[in-house]
Amino acid sequence: MKNTTIFVKSKFKPIMTGKKITVGTGKYKDGIFGKKELTKKGWHTTQTGVSDCEIDGEQLSKDIQQAIAKLNTNGYEVISITEITSGKYDWLEFPCVGHTGGYGISYTEGVIIIAKETS
Repeated sequence: MKNTTIFVKSKFKPIMTGKKITVGTGKYKDGIFGKKELTKKGWHTTQTGVSDCEIDGEQLSKDIQQAIAKLNTNGYEVISITEITSGKYDWLEFPCVGHTGGYGISYTEGVIIIAKETS
């Protein structure tokens, strides 16, 4: 019987910026200068970067589930999942925390999945 391990790396949260926009509805009305398209207010969100300190837990969960499904398909059963934590000593390297210095912070770098062959 064989065992295997895989590492699933965490991804940092995307930084999103939104702005109000005006979009056409595809409907028109007659006006003084001819037909005019009716519009409505909307919101457009764009990714402008990636956080340097907040992990995207939702994405990590999906990545773990995908890794487990692959292991199961290949005849392995998960026996454990272990969080791997990393850290930075100085908060200056993590401006999103909002501090100017200190003892440091930690974050989930990823997880190690240990699985054993089922047959």
